[in-house]
Amino acid sequence: MLGSFEDFRDIIARGFKYTKPGGWMESQDLMPTVCCDDGTMAPDHPLSKWTKLNDEAQMRMQRPVRIGNKLKRWFQQAGFVDVQEKVFKLPINPWTKDEKLKIVGRFHEASMADGIQGFSLAPFSRALGWTKEEIEVYLIDVRKSISDRNVHCYHKVYVVWGRKPYPGELSMG
Repeated sequence: MLGSFEDFRDIIARGFKYTKPGGWMESQDLMPTVCCDDGTMAPDHPLSKWTKLNDEAQMRMQRPVRIGNKLKRWFQQAGFVDVQEKVFKLPINPWTKDEKLKIVGRFHEASMADGIQGFSLAPFSRALGWTKEEIEVYLIDVRKSISDRNVHCYHKVYVVWGRKPYPGELSMG
């Protein structure tokens, strides 16, 4: 749902309102910032540059995409209790040695390579004023960078969940 909402806090508040006491709500969000722990990603890496441009475009359209690291706080502010957060590394492609993450990386690579046009067309054309042709040419290097197994980059996926308290639970101390 990246970039689908002006303010995801409204969605969390609505979830809190419609969740029965004792019920749980969970959100999962991919942080689009590209991370790398071992120095294999250059500062001018095409996917990293695309991420910054996409973020700029989404912000101009008032559709923020970097919200995963805020979800826990927003759940707590909405009134959820027992709020938990887990952060997972999602490899951009199957560069990792871990066999399970290698499989996940293959799926993520295919998803990114196939979806990058769809992720780019509206924000780049509407907010940045690019033509479809300019976007397509720009994405050639971005697609190549997604499949570069010499660059060990990943996305962080934030999973946050919390429980709606029972009536009187919070005042019981």
